[in-house]
Amino acid sequence: MTEDQVTEAIKQVKVQCDLLMATYEPVSMRGALYSLGYSEDDADTVIRYVADHGFDYCLDPMIAATHYDPNNSQAIDGMVTDRPSRDACHWGPDQLKSRLNFIR
Repeated sequence: MTEDQVTEAIKQVKVQCDLLMATYEPVSMRGALYSLGYSEDDADTVIRYVADHGFDYCLDPMIAATHYDPNNSQAIDGMVTDRPSRDACHWGPDQLKSRLNFIR
């Protein structure tokens, strides 16, 4: 995908988020992309772009994120990097759209 195609996909996800506000249905970035007809490869490309541009926390299971876990004895200063579960990657539609509005 070209960068223009990626940014267009992100715009489409934002519109999808607007539509989901009526029922406040939780949405994941990957789920939104699939519902818009994007392939797995295209979804991976868009998700990597979003992560590389500032939104990587619980974005998708393929994107590792750093978070604070005071109960993990192997954590350095309580910080742990791991991959979130698929369930953790669902957001309120307004939350996902807000995060997408502020990617670099």
